[in-house]
Amino acid sequence: MIGIKGKDAIEMGLMSTMGATSAVVLLLVLLHCAFSIAKDAFVETPLGPVQGFKYVTPDGTDTEIFLGLPFAEPPVDEHRFEKTAPVKPWKDTLSADKFGPHCATHNPIFFPGEEDCLYLNIFKPKEPSNDANGYPVLIWIHGGAYVFGGTEFYGYENITNNFVAKGVIVASITYRLGPFGFFSSGDDRLPGNLGLWDQREAILFLRKVLPSFGGDIDRITLMGHSAGSGSVSWLSASPQSNELFAQAIEMSGSVFAHWSSTDEVLDWSRDVAKAAGCDYQGSDLKKCLKDSHLDLFHALGKNWPPFRTGETFAYFNPRVDGEFFGADSFEHAFEHAPPKPTLFGLTTQEGLLWSAQLLPFFPEDRPFFLSPHSASHYTRHDLTTYIRHFTATEEKFGRSALEIANSIIEFYTAGETKDSGSAFYFERYTQLLSDILFALPVLRELKVKSNLGYPTYLYLYDHDLPKEVTKFTIDGTPHAAEWNALFGKFFFGEFEYTDTDKVIQANFVNSLVNFVKTGKPNTGSLEFPQTSAKGLEYVRINANPQVEKSLFSERYNFWQSLGRKYGYDFNLGRRMKKAELRRSEL
Repeated sequence: MIGIKGKDAIEMGLMSTMGATSAVVLLLVLLHCAFSIAKDAFVETPLGPVQGFKYVTPDGTDTEIFLGLPFAEPPVDEHRFEKTAPVKPWKDTLSADKFGPHCATHNPIFFPGEEDCLYLNIFKPKEPSNDANGYPVLIWIHGGAYVFGGTEFYGYENITNNFVAKGVIVASITYRLGPFGFFSSGDDRLPGNLGLWDQREAILFLRKVLPSFGGDIDRITLMGHSAGSGSVSWLSASPQSNELFAQAIEMSGSVFAHWSSTDEVLDWSRDVAKAAGCDYQGSDLKKCLKDSHLDLFHALGKNWPPFRTGETFAYFNPRVDGEFFGADSFEHAFEHAPPKPTLFGLTTQEGLLWSAQLLPFFPEDRPFFLSPHSASHYTRHDLTTYIRHFTATEEKFGRSALEIANSIIEFYTAGETKDSGSAFYFERYTQLLSDILFALPVLRELKVKSNLGYPTYLYLYDHDLPKEVTKFTIDGTPHAAEWNALFGKFFFGEFEYTDTDKVIQANFVNSLVNFVKTGKPNTGSLEFPQTSAKGLEYVRINANPQVEKSLFSERYNFWQSLGRKYGYDFNLGRRMKKAELRRSEL
């Protein structure tokens, strides 16, 4: 071996030293970056440390995202078909970088899910609030007819861009679905409403940890859509939960909707028990269901259409159980609940999502869900047949059925001429669905709360989707059209946003953000009036928002009058008691 001497040796030594120094510097830089990232999205909560990640919004706002935080013990094994158990504290840092799984349901056609699914997400500004109490908080509860859905569908980017960048902390939560969340025996063995208990536990968890994230637990707003809105309505009515939040945003859903509160869930629960080989009337029903494999529930669900045909389209839903909810009426429940500011919302044609069969897993071309061909050839006979077979049946009304059906037909065909074609009758059918499923229940809750002194507000989302999306020629904004503005374009498919779309999005988002912050919705240029039970004042959300009055009043009054005449609650789908007949004068 030839040795290295003199100048060469010195140069080699210097190079070696410089190389080592560079490596050390590089290591220190990497460690500093890693530490900075960890520090930026690291929160020490009362239950344990969590590590999220940074996200910079398009307008340059630094935010921090925390995904998949467990808020309850997994509802499996001994916790299956039981009320929610609070999560136990943890010591090791929890990696919060991916969404938790969707909750399992009875039909795998919706989306694959797991029973271990009680996780939530928190999206927050990086910088602390200038308010010493922290940022206002918005808790999002997803919809899906109480049988499908999850938080990953909504992502975090658009929510963060729309709300967090404007100074609002957002949390999105999950809850058990289908039979796992709403199976009921109708008594204290399995009263039901486990999904609502999950939502309550999620709120309790958030109240514990939100101060660590910079949130103000005295300024919590619940927001839900469809079944999520029905959930917010239930949470507002229940003494188990109605003091846990300050405000509510209810989009297209209410406890007064038949699909959100019917005891028909008992019939489907009985079918589930039978398929599982369990005695529905037996004392060991819960144990038997706990021992049943998930595949058994899926096998049963595959034999059912994804949705029922008719106006109670969901198989599973909350119910009056005597524990989560024990009042003799929703009116009395709201009367004894703390009155809180509530923003209600509807679209111009909620029923279009059903009548136009806009979702791929809706049953194909059946009454209630129409194929494009059936809708484009819809006739007066189709409309009258639907009303007689589903809305005003002999099973419900006996000898009065024909008279009631004729009254409904006369009302919904008013204005027809000998030239009225498929578009006319299809539009009236869609309007009928819109009224019964969404508009009338929402307006009823608004009127009840307004008369009780709740500060109530109302919007009508009026922005038609492109015809290439709806596939139909009638005008109208379908159920869930607001999702495009709030969460992105995933629900109805991709289409390019126009300048008008962006203006409407800004008007809508500003209205919600300002309500969360102040309790009063404001588009940025137009302040919402408080809505009264008689005036039904509302803001039409479009490119030029404006205040209008008497939303759907003629249709609402028709159904109220019909209900009083025949002693039937068309919202809740049952006979009225005498006290309810008096209250129906609202």
